Amino acid sequence: MGTRVVTSKDGLLEVTAPEGPVAVGRPFTLELRASGGSGTRPPAAYLITTVVFGFSGAGGTPSEKPVACSEPGWTYSVDVDPRWTPPRGCRFEADPHDGSKGGVPAVGASASFVALTAGEHTVTVGFACGMYGFTTVDVPVIARPATSEVVIGTVHAKGAVARTQADEYVEITNTGTVAASLTGWRLNAGDTGQDFVFPAHVLDAGRSVRVYTNEVHPESGGFSFASGRSLWNDAGDVAVLRDASGTTVSTHAYGDKAAVPAAPVGPPPRTVHDRIPAVTVTRAPGGWRHTALFGGWSVEFTDAGISRVAPVGGPAGADPASRWGTVLPEAFWTDVPVAGVVQDPATVSGGPGAPHTYVLVKGEEVALLTEDKLIERTTVAAKWPHVRTWLAGAPLTGLDPVRAGTAPVKYLALSADRYCFFTDTAMVETGLIANKWKFLPEAFKAGFDDVIAVPEARWKFMAVKDDQVVFFTDTGIVDGPRAISAKWPALWAWMRQTG
Repeated sequence: MGTRVVTSKDGLLEVTAPEGPVAVGRPFTLELRASGGSGTRPPAAYLITTVVFGFSGAGGTPSEKPVACSEPGWTYSVDVDPRWTPPRGCRFEADPHDGSKGGVPAVGASASFVALTAGEHTVTVGFACGMYGFTTVDVPVIARPATSEVVIGTVHAKGAVARTQADEYVEITNTGTVAASLTGWRLNAGDTGQDFVFPAHVLDAGRSVRVYTNEVHPESGGFSFASGRSLWNDAGDVAVLRDASGTTVSTHAYGDKAAVPAAPVGPPPRTVHDRIPAVTVTRAPGGWRHTALFGGWSVEFTDAGISRVAPVGGPAGADPASRWGTVLPEAFWTDVPVAGVVQDPATVSGGPGAPHTYVLVKGEEVALLTEDKLIERTTVAAKWPHVRTWLAGAPLTGLDPVRAGTAPVKYLALSADRYCFFTDTAMVETGLIANKWKFLPEAFKAGFDDVIAVPEARWKFMAVKDDQVVFFTDTGIVDGPRAISAKWPALWAWMRQTG
């Protein structure tokens, strides 16, 4: 599993923690690095006096005070840097250091913890440095049941190597919280005899390996079919992973072998809706413009009323004409449960800019498109492996991408009562909705149907839940909760119609 670094606001304290969820009942380690400062501080002999670990359970309040060596739901042991004296209880006392030579050298300690209950826990690490006071940092740690879940994340079927496509590969990921032994497991490339059998290998939680057609890459496991010809059909194929007993663990179909629903005849059926499953928002000089997605329908609206209703996708010449037509892959024609949109900031004030990019997610499928062009079709595991690790097998329930100025796109994602901020390359922040926005009503703390983020000086959010909508910032509620029927009466009237 990868790691992340959490730093105190004053920069004196760094804690290295697991990047993804940890396993209930299994030890994990936090590593502390503390410094008394640099030569910019006045020369003085001062003492790094105390480091403490505090704990809170799921939904609890972090403690900033030294605590006893055991807390309900926790066990832990400590291994300290040689420059620390042996621990006494939860406290570690350091030898004095002379600050006249440019400050106190960095010292560290590591502690091995075991979460005994599932949920989000907080470890508060506190650091006292003599005359410079006490600083703390809260480290959120999500604990999940101890399970391994090995899946085929992607098949890179079209290699760049001429004729043999030796650089084709299959990527296999452990999305669980504990390691899995792949010894004796078998990966089949679609036909009888096209099998790779794993030698002794343990795949850690959150890690991936690749099996290449005829290349060896030690950095991704070093596995290869050692085949002199291409194995994966460019048009479509099915990869099958079986464990040592022969039980199928995961399959991955792509291209023309993927399960795609038959193209609907005519518009999708209309049913009564009592919530908004997916919504996107863009901004223009005239105000906010929304798109809500219900099953196979797209409803474009403003606060004043509905401007357009159409199927989300469909065959050419369909009546009525669909929103994205054949640009949208058929797998999304009947339902788009998760959606967001990236708006070029230049277009907010009406200026020229890049067209809006819509990001649609259905299960593992991801599609990025403009109004008239498919940009990319991929999977969650392939595009955002760090998000797949964070999900730990749970579904993605909400997503909104935003771009502030020239900065990279930043996403806010939801999975039930959890949230995360991330970029295309890294996780930025994770936690529980109830801990991030404590002022929200209880129903919203359990999870949103969808959320919209607007990158302003104070980030603004719009969340929908059942028949309610609320607007808020990181510091409090701006408007609501209000009934959807009161905020957008025309939309609510359409939602309650059938036929």
